[in-house]
Amino acid sequence: MSDNSPIPGKPFTFVLARPIQAHGNECRSLTFREVKGSDIRRLGIPFRIEPGGLVAMNDARMMDWIAELAQIPAPSVDQIHASDLLMLQNYLPLFFAPPAPMTEAPGASSTQPSSSPSIAAPHGGGAIPASLS
Repeated sequence: MSDNSPIPGKPFTFVLARPIQAHGNECRSLTFREVKGSDIRRLGIPFRIEPGGLVAMNDARMMDWIAELAQIPAPSVDQIHASDLLMLQNYLPLFFAPPAPMTEAPGASSTQPSSSPSIAAPHGGGAIPASLS
């Protein structure tokens, strides 16, 4: 299971709990690319924001997005362990968030990205920050 979270607007590598087969190779991690407008036109948004900020995922669409962004075939997504799929379900909405703004701390000479938003556990009524809705 991966121990890092995606940063909006950046590629992300997810370490799998169990390896899968993709393109004839064993994969122990998946690297997800950024979302493009053409992806959204073709696949649609994989979630909706409900009143109160709750995120409702479309599981089938989520699986399509995993295949697309990790650039693996759909049958390879079917091999991903359930715990990894639940983690990815949490991470997927972050790919649609705007990149974190750069802020400068008082007295600092360089900029640091603001902290990335977090998403609560899947299927547990988790919510994402209003800035993502």
